[in-house]
Amino acid sequence: MGYCTQAELQSLFSADALAQFTAESGVVTDSDVLALVIADASDRIDGYLTKYLTPVTDSDSVRILRPHTVVWCRWLLIQRRMLRSYPEAENDLKMTIKFLERIQDGKGSLPGASERTNEAPALADRAAAGSETQVYGTEPLAI
Repeated sequence: MGYCTQAELQSLFSADALAQFTAESGVVTDSDVLALVIADASDRIDGYLTKYLTPVTDSDSVRILRPHTVVWCRWLLIQRRMLRSYPEAENDLKMTIKFLERIQDGKGSLPGASERTNEAPALADRAAAGSETQVYGTEPLAI
């Protein structure tokens, strides 16, 4: 489930811009690309929401996450075409990441979102506890 819809993106960007960002021909918006971008942006946001069950489904939290998803979608669409630098899009993404990091650090919250219980740990928690199978070797990475 994405935190924004294709219709919301289409209402925020011109048809020409969306076609340029999504379609190989640059003439008509490719809705499959938009769906992938929305899913990617929503998944990236879920990565910060480790204390919540994801995807978040309550309407208040989705309403809060929607503009941040749109910001991430815009950045992904621009990066997809590797167009010239858009400082405004980059700054908006930085602000979105700071917002999500505050939630991740417990300095912010999503009212109404269901928090994880000990029975449903986040993937990162399971991997740290050693319950996930290592894929690329037996030695821990030195960071």
